[in-house]
Amino acid sequence: MDLFGFYRVASKLKVIRRAGWAKRAPSADVESVADHSLMVSILSIVLAERLGLDPSRCAALAAIHDLAESMVGDLLPEEARPEEKHARERAALAAIAGSLGDGDALLRLYDEYERGATPESRLVHQVDKLELALQAISYYMDGVLDGQDACEFVRAALRYLRDGDLADHVQAALRASGLVCAPAIGDSPGRFLYFWPVGKSRACGYAWRLSVRASWPRTSRRGSSGSRRATWSPTGSPWPTFR
Repeated sequence: MDLFGFYRVASKLKVIRRAGWAKRAPSADVESVADHSLMVSILSIVLAERLGLDPSRCAALAAIHDLAESMVGDLLPEEARPEEKHARERAALAAIAGSLGDGDALLRLYDEYERGATPESRLVHQVDKLELALQAISYYMDGVLDGQDACEFVRAALRYLRDGDLADHVQAALRASGLVCAPAIGDSPGRFLYFWPVGKSRACGYAWRLSVRASWPRTSRRGSSGSRRATWSPTGSPWPTFR
């Protein structure tokens, strides 16, 4: 087992800047991929405990979910099609795991995450986007991003989030920051997450509030907290469940 060789590759995550932030704020000291992975791990532990899931499993999945980027970099959507990105990252992860001799544990974690095969992996997928939204709002508060850029990242994350409890955390962060994000043109009001006007904002015209639609797919059910969560298949419907 070449542990030092593995470390040399994996530790590159500490210096690879998250590409989306670097593109919008090239002169700022934005987070690294390792910074992001750490926060996804911490948030996943906190949320897993409240959902009755395995916090240790969530932490492990979150820790390695972007490990392949130590070799391929943080690819933007315009740099690679989804299938190409997945193939490159899977090959990179296999090479990284191979440096350990028996790296099957890493590959199993990666494949579990990519397939969304377990409630823990589905939670980590959601927390990955939750962290994106919270970081965008934090960068707005710190003056790293302007409101327009921050809202673009927030909206991108919200289009993916499908759990009302997690969306509530984004809503709370928006209220705390004072950031006002109107829905983008083309965002369907029939989506799970949407905004509606609640009053005037001196800075941005109408203020908008995030909410959760009352209508759900027929496959939906209630979680232990009483919030609605719907079933999800990694090969088809984007509606997830943590149960």
